[in-house]
Amino acid sequence: MKYFKKCEEFYICGSTNKKKEIFAESGDKSLTLFQIIVKGRGRLITTFDTITIDGSQGDIMNCKSMMGKDRILVSDKNSEKYYEVYGFNPLDPSEDWDAKKITSSFKGDNNSWIICFDGSATINGKVIEKFDYAKLENKDYEIEVGDALLGMFTKI
Repeated sequence: MKYFKKCEEFYICGSTNKKKEIFAESGDKSLTLFQIIVKGRGRLITTFDTITIDGSQGDIMNCKSMMGKDRILVSDKNSEKYYEVYGFNPLDPSEDWDAKKITSSFKGDNNSWIICFDGSATINGKVIEKFDYAKLENKDYEIEVGDALLGMFTKI
């Protein structure tokens, strides 16, 4: 199953599938800056060169070096019964972003967004759940992570 969600300043793509699956993406569609692995383990490789990135459950992987290149995502045959992975993509490919996995309270800024990729968390007293996202402000955010996988993405 494949996912696609266009948001205000970025879009999210994703895939869930059985283990031992291979997902290929051509270079002209390869705009993903970060891969977020919710379930399973996998290896992201480019074709015709030596770039390889390994990731496992809970990782936010920087894939900037693979932008514009043909690439393949291979799920680990010994991982979960399925994998679930998402990609963070800029609406404008010339924009640069940074990503950080959120595990505790933090200071936000006006160039950042927070996205919940799994589970639920409480941020400043408000519960957020899987696929919720919000633009941040220049202020402190008190957070109870719970079982959530949260990413903060900042336009540089």
